[in-house]
Amino acid sequence: MKMSDRLRGGRTAFFAIAFFAFLPVFGQAQERKEARDARFEHDQVIVTFRLNSDWGEGYQADVTIENRTAQVLPDWQLSFRIEQPPANVWNARIAKTSGDLYTFDAQSFDWNKNIPPNGRVSFGFIGAKGGLTKAPWDFAFHYAGAESSTPAATPTATPTATPTATPTATPTATPTATPTATPTATPTATPTAMPTA
Repeated sequence: MKMSDRLRGGRTAFFAIAFFAFLPVFGQAQERKEARDARFEHDQVIVTFRLNSDWGEGYQADVTIENRTAQVLPDWQLSFRIEQPPANVWNARIAKTSGDLYTFDAQSFDWNKNIPPNGRVSFGFIGAKGGLTKAPWDFAFHYAGAESSTPAATPTATPTATPTATPTATPTATPTATPTATPTATPTATPTAMPTA
């Protein structure tokens, strides 16, 4: 056997060992990445969040909104919570934020703000402050003309005041004055003069 054959055989064995040694690491990394993907099903849409890459100090993700209906869904809005803030968004914008809750829409993107019947739109972004350890959560979807997906507060019945009976004053009997008997004057006898002898 030639020396070159032995070298080629050695290199082949080395690369084979290196390749199969790499497979478990790659498989674990893929499983970790997929564990941070998310899928949200709404009456009108299916939303898919896919983490494409994560380098520890940041990440890149894509979001797809698939229309399940036969009608256009105009001026869509999608919100969800995510542990690391998105930045550098394309094909959409961050409309508002509240803590870790982000709301996206495509008001400035005419080609992307309406979801066609049985069609889809997508957007992506880069997170600049670190990687993800879990998938996004608390998804909510809304579009123009639809009722809000946030449940309305249940109205509380206002109690009707129970009327309080006003007591009727008990009439007080006015005492009748007891007539005082007027005393009858006792006649005084007029003395008769005695005749003088």
